[in-house]
Amino acid sequence: MKKKNFGGIALICAAVLACGTLAGCETKTGGENPTTSGTEVTETGVQDPASTAEPIKVTEGRTYAKDMDLDKYVTIKDYQNFRVERDPVEIDEEEVELILKDAYYNHFPADQGIKDRAVVNGDTVNIDYVGKKDGVAFDGGTAQGAPLTIGSHSFIDGFESGLIGVMPGETVDLNLTFPEEYHSEELAGQAVVFTVTVNCIIPEEMKDEHVAGIVPNVDTVEGLRQYIRDYLTELYQSESDGDYQEKILETFIEEMCEVKEVPQEWIDYYRNQINDYFITQAFQMATDPETLVQTYFGQDLTSFLDEHSVIAAREDLIMQALAKKQGLCIDDEELNKILQEYATNAGLSSIADYLGESSMEDFRQSYHYQLAFEYLYDLASQK
Repeated sequence: MKKKNFGGIALICAAVLACGTLAGCETKTGGENPTTSGTEVTETGVQDPASTAEPIKVTEGRTYAKDMDLDKYVTIKDYQNFRVERDPVEIDEEEVELILKDAYYNHFPADQGIKDRAVVNGDTVNIDYVGKKDGVAFDGGTAQGAPLTIGSHSFIDGFESGLIGVMPGETVDLNLTFPEEYHSEELAGQAVVFTVTVNCIIPEEMKDEHVAGIVPNVDTVEGLRQYIRDYLTELYQSESDGDYQEKILETFIEEMCEVKEVPQEWIDYYRNQINDYFITQAFQMATDPETLVQTYFGQDLTSFLDEHSVIAAREDLIMQALAKKQGLCIDDEELNKILQEYATNAGLSSIADYLGESSMEDFRQSYHYQLAFEYLYDLASQK
């Protein structure tokens, strides 16, 4: 199944289009579906005789796509040759080398380092250190086997320069002062003592024996370099997938579709859904919806709702029209089987428990959107 990320309003649509509790729904599975014996699909939702819960009610405030003449609202051009080119993933070799060097320094065996000369500027050393304020070790001021490149300015002033001239195996006390603007109020402007032991100087030249075992089944420098390159490729490919999905959706909507009208009830529905989503997220983040939207989107809440409720409703309308054109819509029997399978896989005793406050029709519409987008993805990515 393709990963779904609908781009600019992914934060919203992932929750809105999936109708809250349905956000975890997977693609339609093949093979046999679990039995749904004893579960009745009704006009008002799903009633499971084994459950004492009230029937799930259809969400009020909108007409569902299955009951609408979508041609009245959406015109989709001939899309059989619709293709969207994927931007290639490019790996920065400088980034590969930086990660390789970092892995080398962090895993270098100290007993194999240089120990017959003093530290000079530019050396990377393996050190143990303890930082104390008023004789008491402070949080974050202790480490063992830490790599440090002298002259990198990674530590506060005086730390790195204080190690120049020290022989591996020696321990020195560095009397230093944290800068006034230091991020920790406890340490800002405070005098401290770092007791530092230089374990070794790490040689610049990497050898196979120094990197063997950093990752399983990799025992050469070149092997580790390729491992990092492959890892970055997979990471950036995953990020690229999200961008590609956004590009497909935006291109299809802009170039292949004409939306004549967006039903106000759909806009109102999505406005409420998005607003409810922000209320929940704001509560979890100990803030308020207005602040949350301002922080992440740079808009006031009302403006965001005005804009994105239309965008979400328009996207959904188009995907529902595409699902109908492609014959992707599922009937009540198939819907019931899918819901029962999801409920069983989730370890729940009934479909009603799985749906929660959502309805059968919420799920059906979300599912049709998902199937339509999967079809569009496969179409657009054909060579």
